Amino acid sequence: NWETYGERSDALVLVRIDPVGHVITMVSVPRDTPYEYNGKVEKINQMFAVNGAAGAVTAVQDLTGVKISDYVEIEFAGLAEFVDSIGGIYVDVPYTIDYQVYTQDQAPVHIEAGNQLLNGEQCVALARMRTAYGDDQEAIRQSNVRAMAMALMKNVLQAPPVEIPGLIQN
Repeated sequence: NWETYGERSDALVLVRIDPVGHVITMVSVPRDTPYEYNGKVEKINQMFAVNGAAGAVTAVQDLTGVKISDYVEIEFAGLAEFVDSIGGIYVDVPYTIDYQVYTQDQAPVHIEAGNQLLNGEQCVALARMRTAYGDDQEAIRQSNVRAMAMALMKNVLQAPPVEIPGLIQN
């Protein structure tokens, strides 16, 4: 119950950045992955609702055996603002989608398949979209989230060093 416990995380992505080798590695943790908490099996994304970001970090560490030194938490509104602030990001969209925003009072967000320059609203739609993908919905959705995260990191890392703090602060 989100009213009691708060919101669950929508996506969990473990990222390793190797600054020496210039390699970024990402692994998605499916949000429905079983995780034992207080003697009961829960979905791993519930740990954010129960214990905030620290709970999600602990759960991912327990699951993967990887010590996490830092984390990034992005809400959907913040994602949209950030993407818009950098002029959009290019993402290879696997299928043409029409996503009905959960407020229902807005027109569906339409995104064509292929390499597209997406604005913030389109990125949120792509991150949330599941139903267009059939049986592979969660795997494709996770792939979309990783592609967007990679595009965002590349934008930040390619920015002139004096601009990076401003990008991250936003």
